[in-house]
Order: sequence, then structure tokens, then C-alpha cells
Amino acid sequence: MIGLLLISVCCVLQPGGSPPPILGEATRMMKYYEKPDPQRGVAFLKELLKPENLDHPMTSRDDGHVLSIMCEQLGYIARKHPEIVREYEKLFAAATPTGKYGILRALRIAGDEQTRKQIDTWLSSEKNEQTVKALEETKQILSAPKRPLNRDRAVKSPKDLDMLWADYFATGEYAPISRLLDAFDATLPPGVQHAARWSLESNLKQHPKLQELVKKHLKERTGKSKEELERMLGKVDGV
Repeated sequence: MIGLLLISVCCVLQPGGSPPPILGEATRMMKYYEKPDPQRGVAFLKELLKPENLDHPMTSRDDGHVLSIMCEQLGYIARKHPEIVREYEKLFAAATPTGKYGILRALRIAGDEQTRKQIDTWLSSEKNEQTVKALEETKQILSAPKRPLNRDRAVKSPKDLDMLWADYFATGEYAPISRLLDAFDATLPPGVQHAARWSLESNLKQHPKLQELVKKHLKERTGKSKEELERMLGKVDGV
């Protein structure tokens, strides 16, 4: 994904900066879908919540977008695994406001009815204004008849692409990739399509299973997205 692929580069570009300790595991998590283990999500979240990771300039950059990417993936890892959701919830009380926001980002994807009830308990004692706002927003999302996911929405910005990659790296499913490919068929600013092209080309080179997945669904594509995908696959295959 764009965000995580650039973390190491951005760290190098920061004078005197050093990468956050979580960077290595974040990079490995980009292949989580190859060997899923929901407990890795719990371990990753616990590490992420440590001050040296959570408060690092790299993790908190771009208004917390990098943190949101990581937590988006954590949400998809815990989705359909209530026992992991409960583990995430247990970490909430001791977390900093930033950490609580990160946990809630994951719970917006993975949370269930028990999470909604837990949010009411948290709201009854939470004093931080921003955390209260995040709790209320999360409860509203979990109360929706259909949970809004990025894979269900049209791409509008490069940040949307990052979230789709977070989905794919957690699930290995075609749905987020299909939504990314839709960006080539839509009327979007050139910069968004450039970002989609760059991220897909880069990840096709690094992820053989992604190559297999898009080849399997290639016949479903039409128009510009099919042309782009065929061109990228041709480059990967050395044609």
C-alpha cells in the first residue's frame, strides 16, 4: 500500500530521524494474508500502542493517516473473529487518547453488538473530548444497517487506495482490488489514477498471490482497467 511502502523512505528523508520500532513488523504484516493468524493482530496492536511506536513522528504523520492504515488492517484481521475483538477492547482502558483512536478505527470494521454496548460503558466515564467524539462516531458506524467499508465505496483520493491495500493485505480478497481497479474506469484527477497505477504495479511485483488473483478475475474487467491490468501483468511476466 502507498502509505506503508513509503514509511521507510520517509524515515530516511527526515534529518536525524530513525524509523519506529514497529516498522519491521508493519512491513511483515503486508503479507499477513498469506498465513493468517488473528492472534498476530493482537500482538501487533499491543506493540503499536507502545509510546515509542504510537508517538513516533512517522506513525503520527499526515494527521494520523499512517496510524489509520495500520488500524484499518487490524480491523480486517479481527473481523469475523469475536474473540480477537474482545482482545482489542481490553486494551482500550489503558491506552492514550491516540491509542484509543487507533483501537476505535479497528473496531469500526471488526466491532459487533457487544462492542456497541461496551462503547456506552466507555462513554459514561470518558473525559477526553476527542475520544468522546470518536466513540460516538464509532457507535454510529456500528449501528448502521450495513457497515460502511472502503471496499464498498468509490475511490476519491490516494488515501482511499491505502485503505484498500490494508484490506487486501489482511484478507487476500479480490473485493478491495476490484474497487482499486475501478479507479481506472472512473473520471478522477490524474494524481489519483497515477497513485493507483504505482501502487498496483509495485505490489504485483512483490506479491505473486496478487498476480494469481487478478489473472483469475481479468476476464471480468472491461475498458481502461482491463487495459491497465493487462499492461502491468505483461511487465511482471517480462512480456
